[in-house]
Amino acid sequence: MLVSVFWILLVPAAVGIVYQDFRYRNIKVWLIALFQVLVWGAYLLRFPVTSFFINLLFCTLYAVLCYVILSLYFYFRTGKVVKLLDRKLGWGDVWVVFCIGPCLPPDVFVYFFTLVFVGALLLHFIFSGSRKTVPLAGYMITGYVAYEAYLLTVCV
Repeated sequence: MLVSVFWILLVPAAVGIVYQDFRYRNIKVWLIALFQVLVWGAYLLRFPVTSFFINLLFCTLYAVLCYVILSLYFYFRTGKVVKLLDRKLGWGDVWVVFCIGPCLPPDVFVYFFTLVFVGALLLHFIFSGSRKTVPLAGYMITGYVAYEAYLLTVCV
């Protein structure tokens, strides 16, 4: 019952984030914070705290690994150190990774983010190739809500 309340509140918050990310490429902090509280609350009502922290640790290690790989890629490509945050990747995108990441088991986390990153790039280049920035947070939240809706309908 309480999980349903979280989902009733979570979907409008997700829609708000997706809209702001696609329309303005700027997401209100309070909206991401609300989304985080709702996602984490819904997860902790269903699963033990230990799995949350194990997933959070894996999420952090994976994010650091991706950051190092991206930094090395841009360094070898340009010959200089490129500031990734604020130039290539927004803080909202990072925050959304840490909103969603602890709520996914490690194997699902890797598959999910790989699919979302590749899908976001493909959709971005197909539908809005002229814009330089990818609304990654919007794509991640859309993918996460779709994934959770699939779990709620298939695994119940």
